Amino acid sequence: MLLNPSKWRNITAFWLFGMCNNYAYILMLSAAEDIIEKNHKDDDMGNGTNLTCPLERGTKHCSNRQSTGFILLADVLPSFIIMAIAPFFAHKISFGLRHFLVVLSQSAGLLIVAYSESYWIAILGVVLASLSCGLGESTLVSYSCHFPHSTVVAWASGTGGAGVIGSFIYAALTEPQLFGLSPKDALLVMQVGLLKYIIPLVLVYFAEYTINQGLTQLIVFDCGHAFGLTKHSQYRWYQVLYRAGVFISRSSMAIVKLPVYVLYVLPVLQLGNTVFFYFEAIHAYLPHIAIAFTIIFFEGLFGGSAYVKTLNHIHKTADPSVREFSLGVGTCSDTIGILFASFSAIFLHNHICDLLG
Repeated sequence: MLLNPSKWRNITAFWLFGMCNNYAYILMLSAAEDIIEKNHKDDDMGNGTNLTCPLERGTKHCSNRQSTGFILLADVLPSFIIMAIAPFFAHKISFGLRHFLVVLSQSAGLLIVAYSESYWIAILGVVLASLSCGLGESTLVSYSCHFPHSTVVAWASGTGGAGVIGSFIYAALTEPQLFGLSPKDALLVMQVGLLKYIIPLVLVYFAEYTINQGLTQLIVFDCGHAFGLTKHSQYRWYQVLYRAGVFISRSSMAIVKLPVYVLYVLPVLQLGNTVFFYFEAIHAYLPHIAIAFTIIFFEGLFGGSAYVKTLNHIHKTADPSVREFSLGVGTCSDTIGILFASFSAIFLHNHICDLLG
């Protein structure tokens, strides 16, 4: 059945919102190694080794102790903080002002990273981009409750508190001096129809960003087994293929209807990818980069599918009285996973470098 012009406009708008909102955030991660180079001007960028591909498969690639996980941490922690608190106060701020702040901080972040000569100034740009992404995602996904669920699919196509004790959450949510929710709304927010969908998404994103920013930096192929790509080029193309998988899976929700149980299969598959790439980073057993490219593409498919399926299901099943709030909380799920992944990425990078010597 053809959609009427009004529905097409809504879908197109949310697709563009999702794409634009996550643009700077994604770009920062793709440029993570280049940002790190601002702090190591005398390393690869200075001596010209970044202009050629590695000569041997067994070459060690721990030339410095800094992981791209640091960039991931700067790119996700501010976003997580914003999305965690936004559902409780954002409705008091006009959408127009929120959109203005998103555009302003995203533009400033990109310009700062592009023109900065200092590593720490570049990190400030990453933080600004993260803030814009968090505020934009919380605002627009929550706003989708006023439209058909197809707008959530469109948003997901355009894009990118599990450990807190339950009793504390309930007390805080119902406390008049804090969030002031009614017991009914607090219970609906805390119901297992919600956490059982959020936790798998947290695990999926924890696994995939552990791979992207903790392991792929250390998976390097020689010239003859990497299409002649340099070390840094290999990392960049890993990111491109991952994002392509995410885009395809997030865009196909309206065509491919996945059963709910898939939400519990995807974390297992993604964690399996993490284990696979962990041993690859240590033992370098893959014969060609094409295999790594293929697996990373599927990694993106898994992550995008988990994201859109989770938000879409919350949109359709949450009680209308708390749907906007539930969607706002749901957007925190992938960010929580990415936040944890930023720490694990740093740990794994240093751990593997210690093993390799």
